[in-house]
Amino acid sequence: MKNRPLKYSGLTQVAWEAVSDQDWVLAFPGYSSRGINSWVRRLWKISSFHQYPGRGEGTGTGTGQAIGVALANRGRICLDLQPDGDLLYSASALWTVANLEVPLLIVMLNDRSYHNDEEHNKFISEERCRSLESTRTGIKLESPEVDYALLARSFGIEASDRVDNAIEFREQLSKGVSVVEAGRPYLIDVAIQSSES
Repeated sequence: MKNRPLKYSGLTQVAWEAVSDQDWVLAFPGYSSRGINSWVRRLWKISSFHQYPGRGEGTGTGTGQAIGVALANRGRICLDLQPDGDLLYSASALWTVANLEVPLLIVMLNDRSYHNDEEHNKFISEERCRSLESTRTGIKLESPEVDYALLARSFGIEASDRVDNAIEFREQLSKGVSVVEAGRPYLIDVAIQSSES
């Protein structure tokens, strides 16, 4: 039986279990009030201002924000819940992570889509009574899929191959926390469902 990609809720819970007993900072909490960010606010116990510095909204801001937060919080476990499409706008930020040896645990939220654009295109097409047939053209990150682990490694960042279940994700988080504690970055490519449906 083939594994299904993780849901935001499950991914968020497993990530919380991995960092909850650490001195942690959520350097970037992902996007979307309906997605990962809403699950973080529901499931994580945020008890100090430094743990949740907030989120930017825009194309390519996630990794840059996470870098700044991680540099300001060296000595803590800094976690970046990084949307895949957002990283593609500024993939060279991974070079900065490697060059500055930023101790950052990057969790790639790999739903294989510029999902916010996909939702917007669908909304506009419905609003204008147009066919939904082309709403995913140029939006789906498939054919070819992006290999984020290979991308990270090309910049000198240690990375896991894609994981698609909670057991593998838990194992990679444990490894990632150890790498970050040693002062180096680590990237985990996680296949996720694009919605909670």
